[in-house]
Amino acid sequence: MKPVKHIQLKKNSTVNELVKEMEKSGVLGAGSIAKAVNIFEGMYVDNCTIFLGVSGAMIPGGMKKILHDLLRKKWVDVLVITGANLTHDMIEALGYNHFQGSAFANDAELNKKGLYRIYDAYMPNMAYGTLEDFFVKHYEEIKDCKSVKELLWKIGSLMKVDSILKICYENKIPVFCPALSDSGIGLILWGIIARNKNLSVKEFEDFRIPLDFF
Repeated sequence: MKPVKHIQLKKNSTVNELVKEMEKSGVLGAGSIAKAVNIFEGMYVDNCTIFLGVSGAMIPGGMKKILHDLLRKKWVDVLVITGANLTHDMIEALGYNHFQGSAFANDAELNKKGLYRIYDAYMPNMAYGTLEDFFVKHYEEIKDCKSVKELLWKIGSLMKVDSILKICYENKIPVFCPALSDSGIGLILWGIIARNKNLSVKEFEDFRIPLDFF
């Protein structure tokens, strides 16, 4: 057995040097970070096709620019992401911010102030109205998309400000969102359908994409 080597911080240490120190620890959170970095580096050495799976409240949690950089620099070949993260990312691209709040706030009181809560992050309720306006405005452009992947690239092509979907569209990174309907975007699209308008999107169509596509 190897003993746990305690992490030694040095003045002006690089991030790589810090990770190497974590690797010497080898256990718990520090060990896991080092193992993840080594696996990530190994994928590039072996020229693997890299799928990035993104769940949880990454955008309200302040991770937007990290995701944007990963995609913009093409460190990811395929993105699989939740509809919630796409919703919050689009909302920021449309000019809104998420704010620091409290997980113990009274939601009824927040609603009176026009705020929506994601655990301890807040967002203006009106953001959803602006997001809906975007889809209503671009209905003609999205109505004939046959698959979720095609729809997401089309949305990306319509975005004016950097967003996950815009960057993926410009860099031709496939985006898969298995549960788009279970999100703010999905509810807005359903609202459009409920107003007697049609969308051609078939949620299971992405399964038809051949393996050699990647």
